[in-house]
Amino acid sequence: VGDIISTEGCTGVVVSIGLRTTVLRSMDGNMHIIPNGRIKIVTNMSKEFNRGIVDICVAYEENLDRVLGILDDEMEKIYSNEHIDGLISKPVVLGVEELGDSGIRIRISADCNIGRNWDVERQIRRLVKNRFDKEGVEIPFPQVVVSRKES
Repeated sequence: VGDIISTEGCTGVVVSIGLRTTVLRSMDGNMHIIPNGRIKIVTNMSKEFNRGIVDICVAYEENLDRVLGILDDEMEKIYSNEHIDGLISKPVVLGVEELGDSGIRIRISADCNIGRNWDVERQIRRLVKNRFDKEGVEIPFPQVVVSRKES
């Protein structure tokens, strides 16, 4: 009771564990009553630390080495200036995660105190967006190229 878990497609704080059911309260406040006989796998997110994962997309026109340098610098500032409550260590820019349809997806990993990963992810996104605006880094948007074939 009190741990944050994920089971049977639900994530939340364990409110109670009974003989027949386990009750979770999700982040949106909903109560999930799960029959214990249906529970096969439980992921406990209340042990030692959580990890926040933030994916940031940039346009293909951007200089990737410059963008990675900006992100590394911003993660150093975030951690050394204690901009975000709940961080255990400096967030790490892991690198290119995907070459997508509209842009390049870069992944950042941040070790956090228990239950703080969602807030840390939101704060990192906010600070990265502000830094990208300042540096003139373009975030991509879906684009379609239409060509006309002459008959």
